[in-house]
Amino acid sequence: KALLLADDRMALSELIYYVKPHPFDAVIWNPSGKIDNHFALTTNLQRHIGKDFVFVVAPKNIASIKKHFSNTKKIETIFIKIHKDYALRYDVYLLENFMGYR
Repeated sequence: KALLLADDRMALSELIYYVKPHPFDAVIWNPSGKIDNHFALTTNLQRHIGKDFVFVVAPKNIASIKKHFSNTKKIETIFIKIHKDYALRYDVYLLENFMGYR
C-alpha cells in the first residue's frame, strides 16, 4: 500500500480533508528534520524506508526528491474543485522504494 506524501503543510491538510477515505496515515516530506508544523512533529518518513508513496505536489521540479527513490513516475495532474470558479492543482507521482533522506 502506497502512503500519501506531500511537501507542504497546507497541501497535506487539504488533501487529508478532501481525499476520501481520509488518508490519516499521510506523511510530509521533511529532509531537514525541522519541526515547524504538526505533520513534521507527528510523521517521520525515515520510518518508511523501502515503502512506496503517492506524492501530491503543486506543480514544480521534483528532481531533488526523485533521487531518494529507486523509481518515480508521474501519474497525472489533478484538479480538486473547491468552488465553482476555483480548483486546487496538483501533480501526482508514484514514488517507489524510499531509500532515505541521505
